[in-house]
Order: sequence, then C-alpha cells, then structure tokens
Amino acid sequence: MVDLLYPLKAGSLELRNRLVMPPMATNYADEQGKVTDKLIKHYSNRARDLGLLIVEHTYVTKNGKTSSNQLGAYSSE
Repeated sequence: MVDLLYPLKAGSLELRNRLVMPPMATNYADEQGKVTDKLIKHYSNRARDLGLLIVEHTYVTKNGKTSSNQLGAYSSE
C-alpha cells in the first residue's frame, strides 16, 4: 500500500503528498462574492499540509450565484 504522504506525479503535475481537500462551501466570501480575510485564513491554514486543495464552488456570472456569501469570479475586481 502506498503511503498518503508520498509524492504523486501525474504528467507535469507533481503533488508533495496524496492528501486532497475536496471543494466545500464555506460562505466566507462577502455579499458580492469577493474574497475576505476569513476566506484567505481558512484556505491558508488548510493548504499547509495538503498535496492538493480544490477551491469551493464559485459563480462566474452574476446570475450564477446560488447562495449568499458564495465566492464569485465574475469580474476582474
């Protein structure tokens, strides 16, 4: 059995270990979907030990928002 802490290489992607955090809604963005200090702290704390962190569901158009405080990537701001 392969140890979860061993590196993983797939093509040109190399992960330092095999620990993956799947996307989970935090609702830590602000009402306009912008990143907050709380959201940055949340991901910074978790990323320390992971090989791969997948960011939560994010809307890419204003009418794609499905919940309050959902992360948005609908503008260049």
